[in-house]
Amino acid sequence: MKWTAFACFLCALGVGSQSLVSQTPGARAENLPSLDGKVTNSQTGEPLRKAYVLLKPMNGSQQLMSQSTDSQGQFRFNGIRPGSYRVQAIHNGFVGPENLPNGSGQPSVLRFDQQSITGLVIQMVPAAVFTGHVVDEDGDPLAKVRVQCLRFFYLQGKRRLILVDGTTTDDRGQYRIAGLEPGRYYLTASYKDPWRAVLAASEDSDANQGYAPAYYPGVLDAGQATELAAAAGEERDLGDFRLNPVRLVPVTGRVSHPAGMAALGGVTVSMIPQIGGAFGLNTRPQGQVAADGSFRISGVAPGSYTIVAQDGVTMTARQAVEVGVNGLDGLNLALSAGIHLAGRVRVEGSATAKAVSGMRIFLIPQDDFILPNSGRGVVGADGRFELNNVSENDYLLQVDSMPQDYYIKSARLAEQDGAEKPLSIRSGNAGATLELLLSPYGGHVGGTVTDDSHQPVSGATVVLVPDGEKRSIPQLYKVAETDQNGRYDLGGVPPGDYKAFAWSDIEDGAYGDPAVLAPFESMGKIVNVEEKSQNNLDLNVLTKN
Repeated sequence: MKWTAFACFLCALGVGSQSLVSQTPGARAENLPSLDGKVTNSQTGEPLRKAYVLLKPMNGSQQLMSQSTDSQGQFRFNGIRPGSYRVQAIHNGFVGPENLPNGSGQPSVLRFDQQSITGLVIQMVPAAVFTGHVVDEDGDPLAKVRVQCLRFFYLQGKRRLILVDGTTTDDRGQYRIAGLEPGRYYLTASYKDPWRAVLAASEDSDANQGYAPAYYPGVLDAGQATELAAAAGEERDLGDFRLNPVRLVPVTGRVSHPAGMAALGGVTVSMIPQIGGAFGLNTRPQGQVAADGSFRISGVAPGSYTIVAQDGVTMTARQAVEVGVNGLDGLNLALSAGIHLAGRVRVEGSATAKAVSGMRIFLIPQDDFILPNSGRGVVGADGRFELNNVSENDYLLQVDSMPQDYYIKSARLAEQDGAEKPLSIRSGNAGATLELLLSPYGGHVGGTVTDDSHQPVSGATVVLVPDGEKRSIPQLYKVAETDQNGRYDLGGVPPGDYKAFAWSDIEDGAYGDPAVLAPFESMGKIVNVEEKSQNNLDLNVLTKN
């Protein structure tokens, strides 16, 4: 993937912090280059009308431009200011080249100097579709089953199974998940029988049977799940997804609040299943805390969970648990307030804090457990920000929307510096200030990527991999895509030693996995970057094979 797939498309584009301008065909600006081309179906070559084409400045300082293709699939942009742009296309039922694995041969980055670009062809790939039926142990259809589609991606250097889409079965037990990129997927199904819930409430003897979340074709163990290939334009009927009843058990316990029993109103307890390490699954048995602090969650399938108690504001408690075949009793969850951190951004040199207004700050927990609205903030015009509801954990600092050429020089929290290593945040840090020092003097690395025939390669992924222990910090990796001439430019590079690689077909984020990088280690080019340095580094393209 050239573009993070589990992020919302418009959020990834920055719409909301960047204005969108729809150009009128024929409008011109003197002495500025233009772009014209057409959008086609990659399978048939036919033009696609009413496709949206977006032209996004890479530096984020200019307006995002949009066009809609005409009846012949053609589009034109006029008055394009010099610089690098990402071109993207959107059409119902199709996937744009920016969402395809590298190696598709289509550049999604274009560089404009004084020359216009003509005849650009954007080939959109027909999306894939999964259909099928969810049935019970007798083959009868199950309605209102939540079917979710997952795919492996790399996050923070680790391969994760991530939710990408989902739907609910109709009265015939049928589901249809459309708009899928070509690739490999897994399906899960979760179903809560409403009648069994009624029986459980009346303590009926048959109420201990129910349906646990399962992987296609109907297994509970992620290791036994069937991997499903989706080809371009394929509508694949997967047949029956069979759910078999299992013994369901209760989980009971007590929740305490530092302000006493009176503060327990509105507190909920949720069971988050850890099936196969999957992220984003919407299958959470839950219950309400009673006035005396007790809770009971019925209909829980045996397995591994994280149990979370929340008051919906700032108080949380969580615990990893194993639910056995006889249930789990006697849990004690003590609510505590999340840690509040103040923050301040300073800019080295003559630049003012206003230059970083709107920058987004995130704390990414190393155990991957992220609470809603936790550890994130936006920098104000005065350079200050706040991070609320932070639980005790070790975190990686992530800063988005930094100005061009900026890098994090230091990130001080008491005696710790999180610029190049994780931050350990504990209750003793409450009320402390996270001081970020940014430098606008990051180094530059640029050059041309060529193949074995010395021809420039467009659409290649160029990665600067930091040296030594710094490889555990994703923020220190610098990534760019080559433009239509095989050129790349990486700015805002922190001083240090790096190895540079260029791949034609590597999965987004895979370079952060030591096992993926190991076969290429000797092929990287070493480069030393200093503040304000301009480093020219030409690279030969690599393939994952």
